[in-house]
Amino acid sequence: MNWDEAPLATSFVSPAELTVTVPANRIATPGTSFLVVANQDAHSTPTSFPIKASGPVITKLDPAAATAGGASFRLTVTGRGFQPDDAVHCNGTALPTVVDSSTQMTAVVPVEAITEPGGASVTIVRSTSAESLAVSFLVNPADPIMTEIAPSSATEGTGAFTLAIKGKGFLPGAVVVWNGQPLETEFVDSGGVTAKVPVELVATAGEASLAITNPGGTEGTPAAFLVHPPVPGLLSVSPSSATTGGDDLTLVVSGSGFVTGAAIRWDGVALETAFLDSTRLKAIVPASWIIGGGAAEVSVSNPDGLTSEVSSFQVLEAKPRIAGVAPGTLAAGVSGLVLAVDGSGYLPGTILQWDGVPLETTFVDPTRLTAQVPADRMLNSGSARLTAVNPHEQISEPWPLTIVALRVASFDQESLTAGGPDTTLTVFGDGFQAGATVYWNGTPLSTTFSEGALTAAVPARLIDKVGMARIAVAIPGGLMSNTQAFPIVAASVEE
Repeated sequence: MNWDEAPLATSFVSPAELTVTVPANRIATPGTSFLVVANQDAHSTPTSFPIKASGPVITKLDPAAATAGGASFRLTVTGRGFQPDDAVHCNGTALPTVVDSSTQMTAVVPVEAITEPGGASVTIVRSTSAESLAVSFLVNPADPIMTEIAPSSATEGTGAFTLAIKGKGFLPGAVVVWNGQPLETEFVDSGGVTAKVPVELVATAGEASLAITNPGGTEGTPAAFLVHPPVPGLLSVSPSSATTGGDDLTLVVSGSGFVTGAAIRWDGVALETAFLDSTRLKAIVPASWIIGGGAAEVSVSNPDGLTSEVSSFQVLEAKPRIAGVAPGTLAAGVSGLVLAVDGSGYLPGTILQWDGVPLETTFVDPTRLTAQVPADRMLNSGSARLTAVNPHEQISEPWPLTIVALRVASFDQESLTAGGPDTTLTVFGDGFQAGATVYWNGTPLSTTFSEGALTAAVPARLIDKVGMARIAVAIPGGLMSNTQAFPIVAASVEE
């Protein structure tokens, strides 16, 4: 056989068939060649043989697949025979293409090319209309993703209801599955479906597995759906009130729907609670929580977080009580007197009243108040009534006060002996108080106050001579008592 008049290596197969070997250089360029079969003494009519330009060939796509509904991406095409004017086509639509080399091209696949799952046809098309063989590109269904479930839970024994589920990747025909059981589902769009939950699925408390399955069996990640026990109900609280400042309180709550692990809550804070049965709980309320008066909110919460209605628990203010006043006896005429009033049930803002008139009062702590007594209240001997009134206008029982004139009445000795050693003298009278000073002829002596009496240290120099001393007492604030004569007598002479 001759190829364009050049003989080729030919093998005889039969009178109707020959095989020839065509060197590569004979088909290096596009065009038309002529074939002639020649015998020893004859030859055939020439037959034309077209040599076409070689087209591009795709050997690999990267990535080889995408997910429906995903973002646009860059597709790398590997093969051979690529030319600068070649373009990647997807399902017949040209894509923005860059020819990197004769063996690699890249193209941008837009979102709209992968909106639906299935197979896409990828080819390379040349400006001369030469086209590669198509390679299939797989568009996988997206896994459905749930982002919101409404309602997010249900209560045991409620009726049938409709779930509204939001997310992405939902396909027409998607089905909501409850513990493996498909529900009657309505497709809204790729971001939403609704499903009907029959009453029997929420007849018992527990946790259900909720998922969405797209056509083709693609299932999203399941989500837990809680069916709660009934909300606990609170019927009564015993006792229903307490007085501030008391001891720890044992609280018993009665109701319904309580389960093991339920907690009594006091103003929202869980107490250490004993479960008695489904209708009774018991807890200890610390005494430190029962202060200040007003109302506390008592409720019950089950371990699943469901909480009962709130019951109001009244915390009553303790009535203030005066237990003691210092000084116990008040001296008429004193100024700058500060009373220290001990008792209980005092609150910040509690005021002491003198015969109903408020005094300038300082709150020290719940058991002590101090008050400044104006000098005009102490002008004369007599009596007064001291009361404590808290900010809630609760008033204590009155405490009687006695105001006596400051007076020196007697001594523990009838006389002292002239020329004797240092000694002491105890002075009795009225209106004495801590800080009072005994005066000896106008000279202040070192003085101590105890049990209403004053004991003064008398140095020997003050009794070195026979005579009469004038004894007086001064209390803080400068008030001075009457003067009482006290004899210093001569020592007795032994005969």
